[in-house]
Amino acid sequence: MAKKMRAKAKVQYSMKHQQKSREGDESSKKLSRPMFVYITYADLLCASVCEAQGDYQQALQYTYAYANLDWVKETDADAKHWIDLFQNWAEGNTYVYKLLSGDISVLPDYVDYIRTSPDKSSEKEMVAKLMNIVMAANQYQIYVDDVLLQFEECAQLPESNDMYTQQVVPDQYARFGYELAYYYLNRGMHSDGFKYLIYATKSSNTLNNVTCFKNCLGLFVHFRAYAIPETQAEFYNFIEKVWLENVEKNGTVNRCE
Repeated sequence: MAKKMRAKAKVQYSMKHQQKSREGDESSKKLSRPMFVYITYADLLCASVCEAQGDYQQALQYTYAYANLDWVKETDADAKHWIDLFQNWAEGNTYVYKLLSGDISVLPDYVDYIRTSPDKSSEKEMVAKLMNIVMAANQYQIYVDDVLLQFEECAQLPESNDMYTQQVVPDQYARFGYELAYYYLNRGMHSDGFKYLIYATKSSNTLNNVTCFKNCLGLFVHFRAYAIPETQAEFYNFIEKVWLENVEKNGTVNRCE
């Protein structure tokens, strides 16, 4: 669908600048943003799809496409705003895709980018950026304690009481909790690791994120020998609670679907 949008937008953009007709100008004024944005946003969407599929090299190619906007003919303030926005996104995503591809050399640049990012005040955005670093650390065995220390406040996940009161937890918080748990447990920092693991287990269950929940169970089983009795009790009590709630919901202990 993104590719179709790009093709249609490209045709319309070309026609607009070829014809220069009054009708074309009126049509463009009805759009909520400059027409070239529909072309560049399609490239961004395609990059996101490739990222989700783990194809970071192809994601980079799409990112380079929406980073290079020399072809844009508009020069007004609105166009400049969108050009700056896409180039900022492209810079950050280029670091991300290189990092997740194993190019560890870009980590310092990515950290600088995060520190000076205009959206650094957004907690959700900061969590997403830090999660990229922790994911790369887990995949390529990178030491990132110093990075996590720099953004210590952003790595603090919501309190469980708030989570269950509001019943609203962004999915990325559960994923971030799991990645942090994986990182700390594999580095022998068991107290921090189990803290994040229990958070991720509870939040993924609340979100009904089955994949994350299964990963949390597997990670706990793998490291359970390092859990203190209180941590084991908390974890097993929660799993039993989930089971009992499921039994009550289904009405029978024998039902499996």
